Amino acid sequence: MTEATRLEQSVGEDERKRFDLSKVVAGCVDGYRVAYPQHTLQLELPPGEVTFNGAPEMIAQMLDQHVAKVLEVNANEEMVGGRRAIVHRHNSVRAYPASRMAGHPIFNRTGQPVLVPGTNRTCSYLCVGSEGSDQSLSSACHGTGSIIDDFARRGISQADPEGHTTLRFSYKRNEPSVVHHLDNRGVDEGIAILERNDIVRPVARLRPMSVLN
Repeated sequence: MTEATRLEQSVGEDERKRFDLSKVVAGCVDGYRVAYPQHTLQLELPPGEVTFNGAPEMIAQMLDQHVAKVLEVNANEEMVGGRRAIVHRHNSVRAYPASRMAGHPIFNRTGQPVLVPGTNRTCSYLCVGSEGSDQSLSSACHGTGSIIDDFARRGISQADPEGHTTLRFSYKRNEPSVVHHLDNRGVDEGIAILERNDIVRPVARLRPMSVLN
């Protein structure tokens, strides 16, 4: 409820509008079924339209955060070396290769999408799980922040030569602050380690334009 209160307080009156809450929740759950195919998600909604006054984007953000906490922290029963095992991932994400996504119409050819984040002052990477991820219990690191911070502290990473910035919005301030980017040596090093060990394959590099925290 603390998160819900904070989100409510961050919504200005000009951002509020009337919308059907049922459609927002149903759309979110459809996305969760794709993102968490190992879980069976059931949704029960009241009949008819559920009119709500607020910001649908904020509602979706709140749901995303809470669902991620519940589904990603909990241990999963998975096949490991041909036997069933309980796998609990801490500060890591699941990275199934295509061979373990046989029931999915797209991921059975590409592998499971895996977001490997940088920070708000570097790029992040969208990757897919590789066949070698079995050696790491089909897991990839949750992010590359430690490497990025280490590279910056040791002077290996410098200011972004192209001068990119991120607008950082806050729940506590009305105006955003400007965060100047580092180069991508830190996040690239993390991706190179994962790729070299055949855990994930990078697909796209993503640059943050704005963040809210």
